[in-house]
Amino acid sequence: MDFAADATALMLADVSDYILKDKATACTRNLFYALGKWIYLTDALDDYDKDVKSGAYNVFHRAFKEKSGKELLEKHGNDADYIFNSLFYDIRENAAGIRFYFNRDLTDNVLLRGLPAKTKEIKNKLIAAADKKCKGCKKTKQNV
Repeated sequence: MDFAADATALMLADVSDYILKDKATACTRNLFYALGKWIYLTDALDDYDKDVKSGAYNVFHRAFKEKSGKELLEKHGNDADYIFNSLFYDIRENAAGIRFYFNRDLTDNVLLRGLPAKTKEIKNKLIAAADKKCKGCKKTKQNV
């Protein structure tokens, strides 16, 4: 998964270096690298069911080959949590190494609370979508 997310992560790290110019540091580069990975992986997680259905490439499907996002999370949720928690650690550690002149609380709120909350929301959405489909299946089976 690191290899698949690397291009997006490097692109975001390079953009941060370009924008920050002489204010760029190893911490800013690493923070934006981790954010790029998070963007790539959360998008893949969010698109899991659609990608499986259409046959499009999805890094999680390539790694785990489950039929649905719900099955992915039920069988490999600990693996997904490890991946995302590692990213959240990198984000937290690199953000801590950056000097902010204003809005530190806002930035920390987005990075340290918002990203994990959005990741959890996407996971819950995958489970809810499968449960919604499954309720229709159960009614059909009971009626037969």
